[in-house]
Amino acid sequence: MSMREGALDLITRPARRLLSRPRISSDLLAQAADPPPGPGVFATWTGVAGLRLEHVEQSNTTTVLLDPYVTRHSVPELALPLQSDLDTATRAFPKADAIFVGHSHHDHLFDAIPMAIRTGARLFGSASTAAVAKAGGVPEPKCVIVEDGQNVSVGPFDIEVVEHEHGRSLLGVPFPGDIAAPPPWPPFVWHLKAGPVLAYIIRVSGRTFYHQGSSGLTGHQLARINDLKPAAAFVCLALRQHTPHYEDLLFAALKPERVFAIHHDDFFGRPLTAEPRLMRGVDLPGFIASTRRLAGEDVFADLHPFERIRLR
Repeated sequence: MSMREGALDLITRPARRLLSRPRISSDLLAQAADPPPGPGVFATWTGVAGLRLEHVEQSNTTTVLLDPYVTRHSVPELALPLQSDLDTATRAFPKADAIFVGHSHHDHLFDAIPMAIRTGARLFGSASTAAVAKAGGVPEPKCVIVEDGQNVSVGPFDIEVVEHEHGRSLLGVPFPGDIAAPPPWPPFVWHLKAGPVLAYIIRVSGRTFYHQGSSGLTGHQLARINDLKPAAAFVCLALRQHTPHYEDLLFAALKPERVFAIHHDDFFGRPLTAEPRLMRGVDLPGFIASTRRLAGEDVFADLHPFERIRLR
């Protein structure tokens, strides 16, 4: 290698490393392809707010995805028209019967669009989510708009919609507002406004579970989930520090049997590993301590990426 080539390599190596794919370790992607170990209900955290739920009965498996996102765009990539890492998403989500999206930001919605197209799954979300999905090529009959209080059945799953608010940064909600019409495709990140923000109550096999992919709270939401007592609650940590009394209010209403933390990993280009790096500002130890204080010493449970856990 010449001196000039060596200098060029030193200059471009950080950019090549930044843009390298996949951004999920090979071990985790191998786990994603593992079949369920037998009959039951299983949950798998897939990074960020993503959750895979599986109901297995004899040879039949029903798979529901919530907020599937594995492309993990870096900050420089967010200045360009967005593209999904289709190969990684296909390996991470080999099957889906339905996909539910909490809101329309890129880290909740963007990979759900090609996965809905590939699997033929119906994509459920707000009118803003449906507008983006249609722009991305999801057939209109597969884009299902859901609203607060609505119930949806997917095989053995009954899923109830609960509207709340997006978590706030010091500058407010990132990219607030609704998406009234399909945006240009591919979109820039600022085209993907939050739209309505939805949590989901999931009932299956006589058990209740709760998924909240953003950290805003409202009185209406807390009344809706009051005394829900889910067997497991999957709770967003991103921007939690700007929601006053987040755990106090949420756990006083939910009264969960188990709590799992989600949306705490640094997804801005950082690879997802078995022990993910935390987002800036996320205080996971503080969340664990307050969960144990408010909900019970044994309520918090560790959740590792692509580790399938048995819920029933």
